[in-house]
Amino acid sequence: MRYLLLTWVALMMAFPALAETRLALVIDQTNYAHTAELSRVTLANTEGDLIHAALVDTGFKVTRVSDRTKQQLIDALDDFRILLEQAGPEAVGFVYYTGHGAQHPQSRSSYLLGTDARMRSASDLAAYGIDLEAQRDGFAATGAKAVFLVFDACRNVATGSGYKANVKGISRVEAEADMLIAYSTGLDDVAEEGVYAPVLAEEIRRPGQTAETLFASVQQRVASATERKQRPWYNPQLYNKVCFNGCDMPVVRDVAAAAPPKATVPAVSKYKAGDVFRDVLSSGGQGPEMVVVRAGSFTMGSPSSEIGRLEKEGPQRTVTIGSDFAVGRYEVTWAEWDACVADDGCSSAGPDVAGGDESWGKGKRPVINVSWDDANAYADWLSRKSGQSYRLLSEAEWEYAARAGTTTPFSFGSTISTSQANYDGNYTYGSGASGEYRQKTTQGGGFSGNAFGLYDMHGNVREWTQDCYNESYSGAPKDGSAWTSGDCARRVVRGGSWYGGPQDLRSANRIRIRTSDRGDILGFRVARTLP
Repeated sequence: MRYLLLTWVALMMAFPALAETRLALVIDQTNYAHTAELSRVTLANTEGDLIHAALVDTGFKVTRVSDRTKQQLIDALDDFRILLEQAGPEAVGFVYYTGHGAQHPQSRSSYLLGTDARMRSASDLAAYGIDLEAQRDGFAATGAKAVFLVFDACRNVATGSGYKANVKGISRVEAEADMLIAYSTGLDDVAEEGVYAPVLAEEIRRPGQTAETLFASVQQRVASATERKQRPWYNPQLYNKVCFNGCDMPVVRDVAAAAPPKATVPAVSKYKAGDVFRDVLSSGGQGPEMVVVRAGSFTMGSPSSEIGRLEKEGPQRTVTIGSDFAVGRYEVTWAEWDACVADDGCSSAGPDVAGGDESWGKGKRPVINVSWDDANAYADWLSRKSGQSYRLLSEAEWEYAARAGTTTPFSFGSTISTSQANYDGNYTYGSGASGEYRQKTTQGGGFSGNAFGLYDMHGNVREWTQDCYNESYSGAPKDGSAWTSGDCARRVVRGGSWYGGPQDLRSANRIRIRTSDRGDILGFRVARTLP
């Protein structure tokens, strides 16, 4: 809680004083379909999500692109460079790339690879790659206050049928003035997936440290977590002071940040409210981002005076949750669901028949068309692969997490707008105005989180909970546990969706759905029991 409070104070102190324009480009490259030599970068989208969210939280306007060919990469980088130049001398630019990178075995020039890359000969690197030195020179010419070029690349050693590489990774590219260049691994080496990005995201959010200190901390933490098997490199040439999350606050560190779990061990020795962590999975990669929520008491249900109140939202009662627990920072995404399917822990058959992603796109959008049984299968798979106890939230835990200490209809206050959540903006609530109707899900983290650091608790998709349905709270548990009696063929879903009106998004709103039902408004998030 102390860390959350200091982070909030730092944001309040830093953002109003910002004269600089903060712009970022996040690139994730997953599907290299044209060559067997370049493997699928399974966690690229998840890594992009982490950095995207951290940059948004610290005041950056983020442009996000995924799975780009060489020409599309060039276009995205060119457009962003021009935008940064137009923003003027007080602008701060940040480019994060996750995907494949390689260096030429003779010239030692380094390249980022488009998803259309072919590796028939060494010359293919230049044909299908983006030259790092050329990009450095272009961004150095923008005149920006500071430019950060971060390359989370080098997933394997690039080889092809016509040649064999005699070098690993990418080579040293010196930063120009007012620039910092960082690699997720050392010069001429390769990087593991899911190691660098979580640490970088945490340090971006950490208040009170300069950019140089931030990247030094990332370097030390990743090296420590991997027993120095992966040692990040960075080259700072910054002549203006830049702090991502406020310069005037003392640096706040906790046990997890000072001594992170080793990359192969999914353990955190001591949890504090507001900590964000991910468990390493034995099948490869990491589980969802989880936020530690402190134990406490709250008034569950809605008062009779609340607009849109339903009888089944009462009677109000005090619920005491006796132990800290962890909650998914976001709704479970398609990328996370597909990892379970790929490992045979989840079945795609039901969701696919029900409509799949409805052609809206997958990646970091919340998985939809999943039943209550599907959601539990995913939680069970996470438990097996992490060695930890994952589950759906109880209904009481869900409302406690959604309210985040508030008693108003929404965690944002007594009304809500479509700039705060995804719902049908043709309808209004209280004194609120009408707004946008997007008619589909949005990517997780696109709106502000609540005071607990949880996103999309209101809107986007309705979320399954563990509880059997009952018509009122009479006789319901008061300790925060799931209600396992009643109509257990139907379970409670919470939070409203992209399809519903704002009254459905209220913290107290609840409806019942059959456990076998699937639909494009149904998703879920997970909880994790803490030691």
